[in-house]
Amino acid sequence: MSRAFFDCDCHTEGIFVDVADEHPVDVFVTLWNFGKKGSEADWWTRVKWCWRIIREGLLFPANQTVMRHQEAKRLGKHLIKVSEVMDTKEKKWKKTMRKRKKK
Repeated sequence: MSRAFFDCDCHTEGIFVDVADEHPVDVFVTLWNFGKKGSEADWWTRVKWCWRIIREGLLFPANQTVMRHQEAKRLGKHLIKVSEVMDTKEKKWKKTMRKRKKK
């Protein structure tokens, strides 16, 4: 299997990408929402989490999308294109900020 997890900067969400060996034409993309860590939760919050698990079966929800490799490739190309545009905008922004600091 080819697996990768991409963590959000806030560390409360993430994207998990998986390609199963037994069916390599599909790419599984799962969006995760972690919420708070157990050690940060008070007693009442933990009781609510237990009730949520009983009702829904999951504490931290995940949504999964299954896409063919062609669609995954298109997604990858789009992310690269967006990243290149962001790089250009970031360079312009940094240049503007440097000019402002000099003034």
